[in-house]
Amino acid sequence: MQKLHRDFKRWLKSNGLQPEGRRKSKSWRRLFSTCPPYFIGNDRRWRFLLPENGQLRFQVSCPLEHFDRWANSSGESIPLPETKEEFDNVIQQLLASSKDLT
Repeated sequence: MQKLHRDFKRWLKSNGLQPEGRRKSKSWRRLFSTCPPYFIGNDRRWRFLLPENGQLRFQVSCPLEHFDRWANSSGESIPLPETKEEFDNVIQQLLASSKDLT
């Protein structure tokens, strides 16, 4: 299973993302013991996805004014980057791709 970079919380904060909600299941608590899986910021909701192959993905929702729930409002997802520069680029990419989602 992929682990988060030790400075990942700083990366999130520098991009304006704040933790949202509470940790859910035991598997999420093990993986995200220092960082919860749901975030809010930049007028969007963000979350981690853990597909069957074990590769973490970062997903963005449509804008908050149109957000209903993840099943109806999910946008593009991208594999979790390894460096801060890649992460900053991914955030900008996801924001651009979710600009017109409703």
